[in-house]
Amino acid sequence: MRVVIDTNVLISGIFWGGIPFEILDLWVQNKIVLLTSQFILSEYARVLQEYGLKRNRTDLTEAWLHFIVQHSHIIHTHRKFHVCRDADDDMYLDCAVEGSAANIVSGDKDLLTLREFMGVKIVSPRNFTNNFKTEQ
Repeated sequence: MRVVIDTNVLISGIFWGGIPFEILDLWVQNKIVLLTSQFILSEYARVLQEYGLKRNRTDLTEAWLHFIVQHSHIIHTHRKFHVCRDADDDMYLDCAVEGSAANIVSGDKDLLTLREFMGVKIVSPRNFTNNFKTEQ
């Protein structure tokens, strides 16, 4: 299953665990495929470095950045959707549509209110894990 994970879910999984970590674990175990783009990677890097410094865990930041680059599918996006109230969220739609993702996993209310975009389901981390478990 091809999935786009928003930055907040990634950061929550790395630094706090819980359901977002379960999603990252599915990826690490090759049960899902993480799709990213150059724009999402830049956002991941910026926020990971910010939280790594705040939490004095730059080692964790560097390890995850390396893992993300090595183990995600980088989609070269060509179109730019202008759908979200927060224009920064459009990069997730671009990546998901261009990469034929099944889901965008997000905690962002602006994205979640869309529910689906061009065949891509937009779901919360809890809904994603619940749906994943029932499909297995």
